[in-house]
Amino acid sequence: MAVRDRRRPEEHRVSDSDSNVDEQEYCIQDTETGEGNMRGNQRLNYDDMNVVHLHFYSICNERGWKTPVNPTEFDWVYLDVDNHIVQARIETPARGGRSVIHLHPSAFSWENPHLLKGLIHHELVHWVVGPTHAHDEVFEMMEKGWEGFEDYKEQTKLFSAWLHQENGKWVLTCPNCGKTVRRNRKPASQSACRECCIEFNNGLWSDNYTFHIGGDDSDRLHD
Repeated sequence: MAVRDRRRPEEHRVSDSDSNVDEQEYCIQDTETGEGNMRGNQRLNYDDMNVVHLHFYSICNERGWKTPVNPTEFDWVYLDVDNHIVQARIETPARGGRSVIHLHPSAFSWENPHLLKGLIHHELVHWVVGPTHAHDEVFEMMEKGWEGFEDYKEQTKLFSAWLHQENGKWVLTCPNCGKTVRRNRKPASQSACRECCIEFNNGLWSDNYTFHIGGDDSDRLHD
């Protein structure tokens, strides 16, 4: 399985699926608040936004949801194109406001459209059940109640395998759990392991879990 092409975002906008596949694997320190924030991305282009609209209304109709009513209730942005781990995620402001749904740009050109539809459904389920449920039994029951769930999960596995075929030149290693992540683009120096921040620091950024950033060449290890 492969993608037809790699579509790039057109514009930039600042915006502020097992759990290991479709959730962000690192967080970045907010220099003003010190809290762990996820990196924002770029706004969906016109064609991709139209695809989101079609999937959104189809999902709401299939699930019988009365809310959300319209895809414009959310901000829709791309994940980094070189992200090999995350397929989609949602940011919901703690003090209210618009939620932001992040989608991998390569999902839009994946041969089977059920991947993208399933990723959108997954994030909408997060919104429907609320952030306190994360990936607990309430969330899982809601997500698995969708008739397209099994097809979607199969596509996420294929998509994940495809994303990992390309090895990034930057290697991020967590000093606490030993997890390794590869990136083509050099990450921020204060990137930290998301899983450790969640498990040991209530989801907030901590210097204790800052990745060691290395590379394939020894002269890049401490750039």
